[in-house]
Amino acid sequence: MKIKFYDKILLKKIGSFFMLVGSFLSLIALFDSEFICNNKISVLLTWLGLTIIYYCYTLITMNTIKNITLSIHGSTFEIKSGNIFDSNDLKVINFNEYFDTKVDNKLIAENSLNGKFIQNILKNETKKLDDEIEKQLEEKIISINQNRKSGKKKQYNLGEIVEYDDYLLTSLTKFTDDNRAILSLKEYLEFLMNFWDNLDKIYANRCVSITLFGSSSLTRFTDAYEINDQELIEIIIWTFKISKIKFKYPTKITMILSNELVKKINLYKIKEMYKNGL
Repeated sequence: MKIKFYDKILLKKIGSFFMLVGSFLSLIALFDSEFICNNKISVLLTWLGLTIIYYCYTLITMNTIKNITLSIHGSTFEIKSGNIFDSNDLKVINFNEYFDTKVDNKLIAENSLNGKFIQNILKNETKKLDDEIEKQLEEKIISINQNRKSGKKKQYNLGEIVEYDDYLLTSLTKFTDDNRAILSLKEYLEFLMNFWDNLDKIYANRCVSITLFGSSSLTRFTDAYEINDQELIEIIIWTFKISKIKFKYPTKITMILSNELVKKINLYKIKEMYKNGL
């Protein structure tokens, strides 16, 4: 159970409900104090019974919630379970800083998001995608790494975006010369800010679906930070909120998570953080 019996948000809501019922009973006592005096035990048991029922109902609701919709600076940020490939929106697929497209379980793993995209969606159109990447990022090359023994050599900033049909490909991770994916928390934050900025330039008021960038249950950044999936989601929403200060138009972002991941994430906590709209 992701939300415990002693969760702070849960206890705060129960405390508020308990006080609300108490206030209602006090109001009754103002008009009919004799009724309260003559039924003290019944009133007390009713009060406690309602609180326990509300407690159980709230606990179950908080643990079973599967989707939430937030309003952030006039834009919508939705989190729900599903498969991103089934979405009708623009779908964001993560690549490395070289936009490699070779699925060999070294550069790209078969079971990764971009591995599935290349093998199941692109199929035999890898050359077409490579040409499109070259074309769209022609003026955004930051260096050419001649030391790479396999994979592409042209390197791009994190957060660059290539639009391909109804997919948006973005550079999320850095790669060492021996093709190990690495990323610091600082670089992760830079990626998010660059990504939101680049997205604003091309999305043309279309809805966009993303996954949990960098998710691996417990993400270990190279600068010694360890962050779980709950914290990653909160960071992504926070950077989206910051970026909305300069976004020109309302946006709808949908974060699509696997059913297994949704079971681990405290969506109720996130909903409470943004319940008044920001």
